[in-house]
Amino acid sequence: MKVITKELSVTTAAKKYGYSRQHLLARYKEGGLDAVDPRSRRPHTTSNATSSQVRDLIVELRLQLTKDGLDADPVTIA
Repeated sequence: MKVITKELSVTTAAKKYGYSRQHLLARYKEGGLDAVDPRSRRPHTTSNATSSQVRDLIVELRLQLTKDGLDADPVTIA
């Protein structure tokens, strides 16, 4: 908004908010003010994540080991 109201130049705003001038302009042209808001840097998927089947098996094993009075740490499960 400060760029639009001429309080800041594009270059100054880009430096202040951690963008390159070209990146800031490209994002603004792409989607207006909403596109300039910070985006999450978290990946959409995690290719090396543990599958839900393996996770369920680990939970089941831990419950059974604990019920039997045994240690349910990762070394035991492995």
